Amino acid sequence: MIWDSQLPIMPDCYQNLTSLYIGGIETLKYVFPSSMVKNFKQLRYLHINSCKELKEIIAKEGAEASPTFIFPRVESLILGNLEELRTFYPGMHISEWPNLKKLEVSSCDKLQMSTLEYKVVLPNLEALELHGTNTENISQLLKTSSCSRKLTRLVLEECEKVKYVFPSSMVKSFEQLQHLEIISCMALKEIVSREHGEETNAKFDFPHVAFLKLNDLPQLTTF
Repeated sequence: MIWDSQLPIMPDCYQNLTSLYIGGIETLKYVFPSSMVKNFKQLRYLHINSCKELKEIIAKEGAEASPTFIFPRVESLILGNLEELRTFYPGMHISEWPNLKKLEVSSCDKLQMSTLEYKVVLPNLEALELHGTNTENISQLLKTSSCSRKLTRLVLEECEKVKYVFPSSMVKSFEQLQHLEIISCMALKEIVSREHGEETNAKFDFPHVAFLKLNDLPQLTTF
């Protein structure tokens, strides 16, 4: 039950919680007060959908200096239809998801997935799907999150500001990638972006990709 536009402040009741599904709560402004994050150590599934007023996942309390938030067991994080969601936490921070396998974000137009103000660490991510987000620099998210090593599935759909997917120096990190799907990304000009000083005839290998779909990419001129 949620009231007063937030989760009830009852820390003891969350210590064994493994699944949290929140949907259609129009007055919800945030999910966790920052001081309560540590009580969700057993959480494995976090799905948030259609909360029209949600602006952040974790709310700032007082003057906090660049905190680190750890969700040690979360395997699946799905965010959808959150039109006011702007950030995970308002301010400089680090969020660590050591066991996250699937991250899916859809129709979160104002959400910036990666900026200079915060770092997201996803060392065991296997599937990343972004649908209808305004993330411009997907490569920054891929680089800073440490997710490339185990990623097998990458889907980008209607990410209108993305101009390229991989910087050339990172391609070799995606050896486990099996599924690459890019649809309706109107600004996309290339899949791999050549970096300064790189050879014109560079070779890129995606040894395990078995499925490649490129559709409705009007600006795409080269791989």
